[in-house]
Amino acid sequence: MDSLKFRQILTPAIIGQATQGTIFCGGLSHIYGNDDSVWGVIISARCDIANAKAPVYYYLPIVKWEDFKKIELPDIIIENAINSEKKSLKKALLKANLSDSIVDINLEVADRKTLIENIQDKNQRNNLQKKFQHLDSLTNCDRKNTNALLELCKDTINNIFTDLSENKNASYYLIEDKDTGVLVVRLRELRRISPHFMKSLGNGIQAPFKESSMIKSEIATLDDGDLYMPLYNMKSPYIEHLIQRYVYQFDRVGVDNFHSNLLTLR
Repeated sequence: MDSLKFRQILTPAIIGQATQGTIFCGGLSHIYGNDDSVWGVIISARCDIANAKAPVYYYLPIVKWEDFKKIELPDIIIENAINSEKKSLKKALLKANLSDSIVDINLEVADRKTLIENIQDKNQRNNLQKKFQHLDSLTNCDRKNTNALLELCKDTINNIFTDLSENKNASYYLIEDKDTGVLVVRLRELRRISPHFMKSLGNGIQAPFKESSMIKSEIATLDDGDLYMPLYNMKSPYIEHLIQRYVYQFDRVGVDNFHSNLLTLR
């Protein structure tokens, strides 16, 4: 990608400083394993950090787009494509005067064939046959095969990319920067660091830890001699926007929709 297309959302970290919006190496994610490929972005309040008055501080894991698209993205694509195909299949079944619950039953191939062959309308038979075959292909797809994903899920991929880029996916937040490329913040994996770790991070912390208070932090286990250290700071208002997106996921209240038939002119 042309680096000129990226905005500069990140600035180089200032040695000796770590605060809200600081991105550091040595983060931890249960999805990506325990190595230095995961970063973290601190989301605790600046005043808590400055006054050292919090018993624990928080960060969200960050991974590079290249790692995300290998590890998480294939599953997201396939699951979305399967759900979309199932919805379409249920509508087709209802149109053929069949129960849409058939989709959720693992019918044997022979039973499914018999079911479809009993449909009188030829177009409906062919349509259902294609949809079931497509669902089978999605279910059995090799998720590591990029070409297979592109062939089976082109529309789904486009929709997922749109949702990610417009922050409509509740689980992720994208950061773009000309120096780092695209980074993915995992909004649903909150991690903790101890006050001692937070206080020491600005100057870098060498592994292994010499003080037990450091061990209480949820961070990667780096090789001896490696450093946990700040890499970048996320500029305002982007860090505030990230935190807003994080809070929104846990601040929603779900209720039933209002019944529009309650509205009348008489």
